[in-house]
Parts: sequence; structure tokens; C-alpha cells
Amino acid sequence: MAQENVQWLPLESNPEAMNKFLRTIGIPEPTQCVDVLGFDADLVAMLPQPIYAVIFCFPDYRKFEAQFKPIYDKLAAEGAKVPEGVFFMEQTIGNACGTFAIFHALANNADNINLGNGTFKGFLEKAKTVDPKERSSLLATNSSLATAHEGCAQAGDTVAEHENVEHHFICYVNKNGQLLEIGGVTFSLITFLLAAYFLCSRLGDRFDICVCWEIRS
Repeated sequence: MAQENVQWLPLESNPEAMNKFLRTIGIPEPTQCVDVLGFDADLVAMLPQPIYAVIFCFPDYRKFEAQFKPIYDKLAAEGAKVPEGVFFMEQTIGNACGTFAIFHALANNADNINLGNGTFKGFLEKAKTVDPKERSSLLATNSSLATAHEGCAQAGDTVAEHENVEHHFICYVNKNGQLLEIGGVTFSLITFLLAAYFLCSRLGDRFDICVCWEIRS
């Protein structure tokens, strides 16, 4: 499909820019993105509560693929399915993983936070009626959300470029009492359950320092 060739500007790992994005698409305060400085007990205790999702920014997508792709391929071979009630979008828009991570965090917390009555709420209502890949096409043809994404991408501290994008965003969200890892990359379906302790220790051991946020109310 033509949408599979759509390329957006990549988002920067910048919570201030992301908060402007949230307001632009109609998400009202107090929902916001904030920095997570680390997983030490003292640092975690400083975070505002409640926490509804965590968005990781991996600094090098190649390391991410090398570590995670075998896991995703195994799950796909075993016939893993998106759990019932979980909102998932299969990404077919280049450089849009940041927006996909934010949308996954918001959509899977629709019962917990106020989504407002803006462009995201309208998109979500339509997206729920189609399959995961069609949701990406809906987003690609939504001029209001595309403009909002571009504004967020250009609001960061660095110049946004289409080429040489190395970072990758992914969302971790608590849905129905289970921790889910939800991404939008096309090489596999990457929604599955993980133990929180195993997840955090694995990331800390094998990846460079990452900037993270959570979406909270």
C-alpha cells in the first residue's frame, strides 16, 4: 500500500515536546510525560503517581533488533496473538515509532485517563473498528495527527532528519494486570508478557543509558 512508503520526521526523546504533542491532539492535563532517571528505589520513589505506561527510547535500533528479534520470531512461530482488549497498531509509517509508542500508551489506558475530545479520541474510535495494519493506514491519512506529529518532531532540541535515524521507541503498559511490551515494527508482532524485574534488569545490563518517560494522570 502507498502508506507503507510514508516517512515522517522522527520524534526526539524529549518529554517537553511530547507534552506539547499531547495537548495538540486533545489530551488534557494533568496527563503528561516525565523523565525516568533510573530504576533505583530512591529514583523510582520520586516519580509522580500513578504511572500508567513507560516509553523506552533505545539509542541504537540495531542493538534492539539483535537482542529482541529472536524472541519475537519465536513468539510468532508459536502463534502468539495480541491479548483480547489490547490496542495494537502495526507500524507501516517510517520513523513514526515515537508516536506509535505514545498512542499505544494512551489507547491502552482509555479507562484510566481522560482522552479528551480531540483528534486522538476521534482517531481511536475509528481505529478500533479495523485491524492493526489498517490502523496505521488510518493514521497515515489523518492530516491533523500527521501535522501534530511533525510539530512535535520539530519542537525538540535537535534538527529532525528523515535519514540516519538510530533510536527506537517502545511502550510498556499494564493492561488487565499484566505487563505488555507493545511496539510497531513490522518484522514481527511484538506484543507479549514479561516479568517486570526480568525486563528492567535485562535492559540495564545490555543497553546504553536510555531516556524514558511515563504517561500519567
